Amino acid sequence: MADVQLWDRIPYYTTKASSILDISDAYTNIATLSIPASFEAGDYEFAFSLTFSMNSTSNSTHFRWRLDGGTWSEFIIQVKSSSNVEPLTYFYPKAYTSGAHTFDFEMKKSSASNTLDLHFLDLILKKVGA
Repeated sequence: MADVQLWDRIPYYTTKASSILDISDAYTNIATLSIPASFEAGDYEFAFSLTFSMNSTSNSTHFRWRLDGGTWSEFIIQVKSSSNVEPLTYFYPKAYTSGAHTFDFEMKKSSASNTLDLHFLDLILKKVGA
């Protein structure tokens, strides 16, 4: 009998995006995390981790995400230095129903005259409870 590791039994879903340059001033899909229909109900933690840069300290970067085409949740950040590479990490625990799910993640800049670059993004859904 083969050894079964704890992580072989804990659902973990992820997708990545990287090196998306000069993101628009209109919301742009950066990544979509698709969860299969075989997904089991339970307590999960949705998370994203990213780094980005923008060549302005007076305009903002907008981030938003949603579950299954529902209402968007949004962050707006104004960078403190145009030479910074900014990190952002977010975790959201929640009980999910069984079946297929889709998480959409989008970004935009507040002014077309700026350059907004995404360096990397990880979208993650992992089981944290029954």
